[in-house]
Amino acid sequence: MSEYKIRDKRGFKLHVYKFDDVKNPKGVIQVLHGINEHGLRYVEFAEVMNKAGYVVFVHDHISQGKSRTSLDGDVVYFTWGVSTLLDGINAVRKEIRRVYKGLDIYLIGHSMGALLSRRYLNKFDNEYKKVILIGTGYSKQKGLGLVILMGDIIKLFGRKKPSKFFDNMFRKTQLKLNEKVEIEHFIEWLTRDKMKTEINKNDNYLYIRLSVSAFVDLLRIIKKVSKKPKHIDQKILLLSGTHDPSTAFGEDTKKLAEEMELVDIDVTLKLYEEARHDLLQETNRTEVFTDILNFIKE
Repeated sequence: MSEYKIRDKRGFKLHVYKFDDVKNPKGVIQVLHGINEHGLRYVEFAEVMNKAGYVVFVHDHISQGKSRTSLDGDVVYFTWGVSTLLDGINAVRKEIRRVYKGLDIYLIGHSMGALLSRRYLNKFDNEYKKVILIGTGYSKQKGLGLVILMGDIIKLFGRKKPSKFFDNMFRKTQLKLNEKVEIEHFIEWLTRDKMKTEINKNDNYLYIRLSVSAFVDLLRIIKKVSKKPKHIDQKILLLSGTHDPSTAFGEDTKKLAEEMELVDIDVTLKLYEEARHDLLQETNRTEVFTDILNFIKE
């Protein structure tokens, strides 16, 4: 693995991890991580992909992981909003193409990364061969506009300040897991793997508080991608767990698959029984890795 910085078109520095322990690469996988996490959480996945012949690139989104700067303070803040995040994806895609000119590129988005993937695919011409979306679904629009309006009002009192209102809304979603199984710590919503949970509890880059602005940006992404999807040519693999509260325990992922089928998107859906939000960290992650590889190869 190597680490280095690249700049997006606005000049923001992004920290990139390149996993390239591959003699004769078959393709390149670009991974987009979720909110409040970072690229080093994908080491195990990347190593498995390397052994199968695929190079992996993961970057820390702006204001997250090693892309954070002193200007971020103690919150996550996206500066120019959603467009800043999309610019980062594009910058890494161009970097991949610079280094690996003739290879197919596959896109994997987890959680917020899946939302960004959906937005990116509808906004930009792209060259991704196939797309894997993890932990995402079709979100109901009802009331979302009002919550965004409330956020815009709260922003008037400080864009970079955290908000208890939005913190509680986020936590409420995570704790819905208690409807399925009792948990002792909110972070257990990510995985059943107790060792991974202990690592997550001690990860300083996990769950840095979001600024009001970042929360509103996230809600705006959800609002945009929850409209009727546009047709795209890429094959899509949708993955979720039946104990993932962020997808209504997989029901929202089913709904998204149905919406995609209505516009003739070639979509495959798989739900993992009792799996939680972070499938690449789950107890059955070997099964998930295999399913992703099979989809890429087919």
